[in-house]
Amino acid sequence: MIEVKKHIGVDDKVQETCEGQLHGETGQLVLTRRRILFVKEEGLFRKKVLIPLELPYAKIKRVAADGSHKLLVYDINEIKHSFIVMETPAPKIESRLKEYMKRPHTPQIRA
Repeated sequence: MIEVKKHIGVDDKVQETCEGQLHGETGQLVLTRRRILFVKEEGLFRKKVLIPLELPYAKIKRVAADGSHKLLVYDINEIKHSFIVMETPAPKIESRLKEYMKRPHTPQIRA
């Protein structure tokens, strides 16, 4: 499992992750309080974490499951991001993602 907490900042929190593919690249689909990310590792001895996709919920126009293993995410410019999910069924991720998208996206200020 790829360690993503240090890449999302202190004002966000990972809600869930699942193994998958984006454009043929294997990594993790990460849902946080504020955005969706696709994270992957590169390198054999010196591991490097790459984030080829980071999309705030406010910039997502729609999401749809296409069968049990494909999740389609369309951004506000109608660019389609097609995820192949391996563990969690795509309809379940679609439902959770829609829930997260309804929540406020502003960070909570702690007193």
